[in-house]
Amino acid sequence: MEQRRFYPELESLRGLAAFAVLGEHSFLRFQGEGLTRFLDVDGPWSGHPSWVVDWLAVTIFPGAAAVSLFFVLSGFVLGETLRLGADSRYQTYAVRRLFRIMPALWASVLTAAAIWATLVRPIGPLVIAHHFWLSETWLNVPLWSLRVELIMSALLPLLLWACERMATTARLVTLVCLIGLSARDFGVPGIGFAYAFWLGLLVPSLGRMVIEAFDHRTLRRLLVGAVLLLCLSRTLAIASGHHVDRLIAAFPSFFVVAYLSYGSFGRLRRLMLSNAARALGRISYSFYLFHYPILDLISLAMIGAFGAAYWQAYPIVGQLVLFALAAPTTFLVASFAYRAIEAPGIAVGKWWLTRFSVRQTHRLEQSSRAD
Repeated sequence: MEQRRFYPELESLRGLAAFAVLGEHSFLRFQGEGLTRFLDVDGPWSGHPSWVVDWLAVTIFPGAAAVSLFFVLSGFVLGETLRLGADSRYQTYAVRRLFRIMPALWASVLTAAAIWATLVRPIGPLVIAHHFWLSETWLNVPLWSLRVELIMSALLPLLLWACERMATTARLVTLVCLIGLSARDFGVPGIGFAYAFWLGLLVPSLGRMVIEAFDHRTLRRLLVGAVLLLCLSRTLAIASGHHVDRLIAAFPSFFVVAYLSYGSFGRLRRLMLSNAARALGRISYSFYLFHYPILDLISLAMIGAFGAAYWQAYPIVGQLVLFALAAPTTFLVASFAYRAIEAPGIAVGKWWLTRFSVRQTHRLEQSSRAD
C-alpha cells in the first residue's frame, strides 16, 4: 500500500465530524445552564420531557466523539506530512500550521464578538485579545479544542521522533502511560489529549497491521462496531459515572482512520469521495469554527422573535428549528470563509516560506563566495 500526502477520504471524514458537532450543539440548546447561554432551564439528563431527544441527539450527533476523531486525525495527517518530508524543518512546519489555523480562528472570534456586542452586551478589546490567543474561549466555546490542537501540533515532531525509534511494544506502553496521565495537564492545557495524537501516529504501523490482518467482510463488521462505539461513547461515559467519553471515542476513531486510509473500498469509498462529502470536508475547519457563533445568532433571533418562555415550553421544537436553520447557514458562511480567509491564509504562509527560503539561499551563496 502506497503512502500518500493527501487522503481525500479523511478530509470528508473531518467534514462529517464537524457536522456532528453542530448537530450536538444544536440539540443541546434551550436546555442546561451553560449550554443555552441565554436561557436558564432544566439541564439534559435531569428528567426534562425532552431527555429522550437529548439522548438521540448525542447518539446521532456524537460531538464529543467527533473532537476525539479530530485529534486522532491530526496526529495521523501531520505525522504523515512530517514522515514524507513535506515539512522537514520545524520552522517550515510551524509556519504552515500557524497560517493554516490562525486567520480563520481570528475571523471566527471577531464574528462571535460582533454578535455578542450587537445582541447581548459590549465586548471589550481585551476580551477579543484573550480569545485571539485562546487564553479564553467562552465567546466561541469550541475554540478550546484549537488550543489543544496548537499545543499538540508544537509537540508532535518530538512525539513522532520518539515513536519512530520505538518498537511496537514500547509504543503501546507509551500509549498506556499517556492515557494514565490524561487526567492531568501539568500546567500545559491540552496535554491530557496527547494519547489521541499518539494513536494517530500509530495508524501507519499498528493501524495498517490491523487492516491487513482481516478480510473485507470482517473489516466491514469491525467498522460498523467502531461507528456504533463512537455514537454510544457519551452514553457509556454517563453510565460509568466518569468523563471518559473522549477517551472511549479515541479507539474507534483510530480504527476508522486506519480503515479509510488503508482499507476503504466499494460503496463507502464512493460515498466519501462524492462531491457532497468532499465539499463539506474542504470547508470543515471553517464549518467547525463558525458554527457556534451562528448558533448564538440564530438562538438570539429565535428568542427575540418568540420570547424565552416559548422555547422553555417547547424546547424540542426550538432544537429542530435551530438545527434546520443553522446547518445550511453554517455551510454558506464556512464556504465563504474558506475562500476569503482560510485559503488565502494558507497561500500567504506558502509565500512567506518561499520568500524566506530565497533569502536563506541568497545568504548562503554570499557566505560561500566570501569564503
